[in-house]
Amino acid sequence: MADEHDDLRAAIAEIREFTAQTRADAARERAAQAARDTSEDDEAAASRRKGEQGQDWQRLQQRIDLRQTTLADIVSGVDRSAEARRVRQHVIANLVVAKEKAAQQPENEEVIAAREAENQARQELTDALAALSRPRPPW
Repeated sequence: MADEHDDLRAAIAEIREFTAQTRADAARERAAQAARDTSEDDEAAASRRKGEQGQDWQRLQQRIDLRQTTLADIVSGVDRSAEARRVRQHVIANLVVAKEKAAQQPENEEVIAAREAENQARQELTDALAALSRPRPPW
């Protein structure tokens, strides 16, 4: 009986360690992604300033730089300028096309592997919790 408890404690400790490691990995990835996003945002703003994405975006970027609007306001519809409306229409059309293309693509192998690992860890935790809640013999 003591061996069973020791095994169960070891399994729980292993699951906790796996969970902590997964959370740490996810936090590192979020930080790296945030840095990439910032860099991409800076590049996109520079492109808009140069007019590489059209006159509407160039005007909107000027207004963003002057703090007269924000990207969030443009995308969400708070900015009701003609340029913002045209940009939103363009973005929506592009999102529809992108969604259709994504629906036709097979899932990335890394995503599949991550889901399988998550499901396995979830099952191990469920099994460990079930084992803990089983009635124990009184001796």
